[in-house]
Amino acid sequence: MTLVRKDKTGGFLEVRHYKDLLIQLVSRDLKLKYRRSVLGYVWSVLNPLLIMIVMYVVFSKLFDRNIPNFPVYLLVGRTLYDFIVGATNKAMDGITSNAALLKKTYVSKYMFPLAKVTSCMVDYVLSLGALLIVLIFTGSPFYWTMLLFPLITLEAYIFACGMGFFLAQMHVFFRDTRYIYNAFTTMWMYASAIFYPVDILPNWMRLLVENFNPLYIYIKQFRDIAYSGCISDMKTIILGVAYAALFFVLGTVIFRINRTSSFCTSDGGIGMEDYIIDVNNVTVRFNKANMKVDNLKEYVVRLLRRELMFQEFIALKDVDLHIKKGEAWGLVGTNGAGKSTLLKVISRILKPYKGTVDVKGSVAALIELGAGIDPNMSARENIFLNGTLLGYKKDFIQEKFDEIVEFSELQDFLDSPVKNFSSGMKARLGFSIATSVQPDILIADEILSVGDVRFKKKCSERMQNMLSNGTTLLYVSHNMKSIEQLCDKALWLDHGVPVMQGTAKEVCAAYNKKMGV
Repeated sequence: MTLVRKDKTGGFLEVRHYKDLLIQLVSRDLKLKYRRSVLGYVWSVLNPLLIMIVMYVVFSKLFDRNIPNFPVYLLVGRTLYDFIVGATNKAMDGITSNAALLKKTYVSKYMFPLAKVTSCMVDYVLSLGALLIVLIFTGSPFYWTMLLFPLITLEAYIFACGMGFFLAQMHVFFRDTRYIYNAFTTMWMYASAIFYPVDILPNWMRLLVENFNPLYIYIKQFRDIAYSGCISDMKTIILGVAYAALFFVLGTVIFRINRTSSFCTSDGGIGMEDYIIDVNNVTVRFNKANMKVDNLKEYVVRLLRRELMFQEFIALKDVDLHIKKGEAWGLVGTNGAGKSTLLKVISRILKPYKGTVDVKGSVAALIELGAGIDPNMSARENIFLNGTLLGYKKDFIQEKFDEIVEFSELQDFLDSPVKNFSSGMKARLGFSIATSVQPDILIADEILSVGDVRFKKKCSERMQNMLSNGTTLLYVSHNMKSIEQLCDKALWLDHGVPVMQGTAKEVCAAYNKKMGV
């Protein structure tokens, strides 16, 4: 049933646990791209066809004397170029456009650029309808070698994923990455023999293009099977595979910035005497830049001058927390005390600088109600999207769908865009999805601070029911009464440092006394 199991390495192989999420993200991208379009997916065919017509009019007088069936030659190159450049451009925004989500919910970061590239690949496959039309219209033969198209596409896809991971990582730190890349892709197009034969180039330039331009290598392989009816020479095939593998490995390695070697999850059996959450000597620190540097030029200049200055900020210091199965713990402290940071460490959103975190069983983290809800999608669509983001399988979400809708009381708004919802409606939707399963551990941060009184009561009753059925609770609130009502024990943090552990009543009383309440 339940939640995603996380890979201990935090590497690319972790994405195998997120197949349902990948499908949901790709589906979302495609739906949003064509939602307000009258022709919808037909544009996947019309767009490359129209571009081909324009480019044919512009370049035919220059090159068609040397290139038989110039429309097919042109379209083959252009469609592959559009796929790789479009996929890498969208992948570049994979992290920055989902920054708010990644701060609230643990999801493998690889998923977002991967989903962008995959949605572009689906669009690319659909766009081949334009090539089919041109082949039929021009009377071109259909070769058996066209059956090798999936292999060429796979090479280009792996290559685009690798470049996408690299660009997504660069774009997090340097916003001018986009401008540099846009200039590069323009040059790349003219250097890839899309609308001219490569043999018109000087010999030294032709050798560079044929050996060191991956885009041209993939275009050549595609042209060989679809335009010439032959298989590329072994050198071109080897280069295509080599560039795909090289860029994919480099991209995944560079992208992997949040290693989780200090974090472990297990789905093994949990005894009543075992610690279901075991936090040992955990310290979290951040490096805060003394000045804002968000462009590559300034970064390089300051790096060479040794002027990059950072200030260390300790968010948690030497925190120990040992929670047994079925216990309910509250976290208390002022704003900035480190409560949410500790929840994020346990939820695997943040990596500790020092110490270890061992979590056993499935986790439902409610760091923020509505995290992962797309405002442009309907409530119905968001139930499946948000559910997969939280780790639920599609079949399980479908099974729980009516229950989620009933609890959220959104029956009359299922097909309405969430951007039209009130904050209370969004809160009801997020809570209903996240608590539709009986997890081993429920992590909740101020979830009872929003919504009307009746909704808060429903949330409290559901959480009480989950606790009575053996769920372990880790709960953050500024309301000491709710801490005492829901929790058996509590931890008081102050500026990241543990002040007191004990029963919820004792800790809350000491905290209230300190605060003068």
